[in-house]
Amino acid sequence: MLATAYEFGLYPLEGAIVFLTHESEIVRTDTSNDIGEVEFDEIVPGVYGISGEVLHYSSVSYLPDSIWAGEYITDLRIEFRTLEFEDDIPNTSSPHRFEPIHGIWAITEDAQHPEAHSTPNVYKGVDSSSNESAIALCEPEAHKFLIEAKLKVEESSGPTWQAGIIFRYQDEYNYCSFTISPETTFCSQVINGQHTYTRIKVHESTAGTWQCLLVECHEMYSMMKMYIDDDVIFSLTDNIFTGGKVGLIASDNDQPSPVFVNFDDVTLDLTQPYVQ
Repeated sequence: MLATAYEFGLYPLEGAIVFLTHESEIVRTDTSNDIGEVEFDEIVPGVYGISGEVLHYSSVSYLPDSIWAGEYITDLRIEFRTLEFEDDIPNTSSPHRFEPIHGIWAITEDAQHPEAHSTPNVYKGVDSSSNESAIALCEPEAHKFLIEAKLKVEESSGPTWQAGIIFRYQDEYNYCSFTISPETTFCSQVINGQHTYTRIKVHESTAGTWQCLLVECHEMYSMMKMYIDDDVIFSLTDNIFTGGKVGLIASDNDQPSPVFVNFDDVTLDLTQPYVQ
């Protein structure tokens, strides 16, 4: 059996520990090489499961499947997509695969509500500027993508906060975003520095409560869907930008009140998403 570990579904990942299991028992272990491959030779026919773990990412597991005599599997994918921030150094501003652009960013602890997010570490964004949002970008360029992030706005934030996902980021003057606020949800574009709301929907969000935001984009048709807690909020076609980086955003540009947002469990899939 030959399998390949991937980061974000696209990049071969070195150093992943992969387990071959039979009847819930680990029978073989291998570590992915510099091209992401692991190999298990001379497997007795039977029903096997695969699981894996690697630094910075959530562990993954796949349902058991049958391996028949004489069969050699070569196309098994082991995909690590969710960054939990548990292995990042406290107070670092640039955790694995992230780069802060504006605002104050740091790995901190938020051990409350373990049922809502991985604990204790979170990636906190602070916007204390009246004219620049706090933005942190994930490194890979994204054309077709799915990005999901859990977030909680701290109750000490100003009353006109916004927080969410930024995508198709070209530079600080050109990007798109999907954000929540206390009473409204927005899909926005910034083009040559000019901000426009392309979609607006009444949707209450409460500070101090964890929510899950998701944006998925189909490259070919520029089709996008945006979700809050699995509910579709916006569905649209938009080709103003064909690609760019994705990331996190926190802002309060209406008044100079600080905004504090904890982000966690950021999932990024750079393979074909499932927009329909």
